[in-house]
Amino acid sequence: MRYFEKKLELKCSLEALYGFHTDVGNLLKLSPAGTKVELLDPILQPKEGSRFRLRVVKNFIPMIWGIEIQTMQKPHLLVDIATKSPFAFWRHTHKFEQLGNGHCLLTDTVEYVLPFGFLGRAFDFFVQKELENLFRHRHNVTQQILEEK
Repeated sequence: MRYFEKKLELKCSLEALYGFHTDVGNLLKLSPAGTKVELLDPILQPKEGSRFRLRVVKNFIPMIWGIEIQTMQKPHLLVDIATKSPFAFWRHTHKFEQLGNGHCLLTDTVEYVLPFGFLGRAFDFFVQKELENLFRHRHNVTQQILEEK
């Protein structure tokens, strides 16, 4: 199992941060340039056990991701897992903490297993780099949106 973690301090309420992450429509806003994301299953009110599919196109390669919301503990925790993805295993934990003075801490942790055993692990450096770029972008957009409100 491999891990990736990225933290961001934001000036917003804990409720706003949690609410932003439980709005599935925000997935589209968080997609970096060059990656197209389309929500295939409308989900109005996410809850534990909710499932939806995303069509992701990156580098002209289309992929379908199946996502299940595993844990929701308002306003501190959201965990989703991939039921279908290019990974053998994928769990994304969003942790939200109140820091005081109107600031919150967002911690994104991804646990994953690459497919193809040893061959897949040889590409982990590239996956870590992609995750760093993805979450840098996601955190920048999250900060811009939440700190403008």
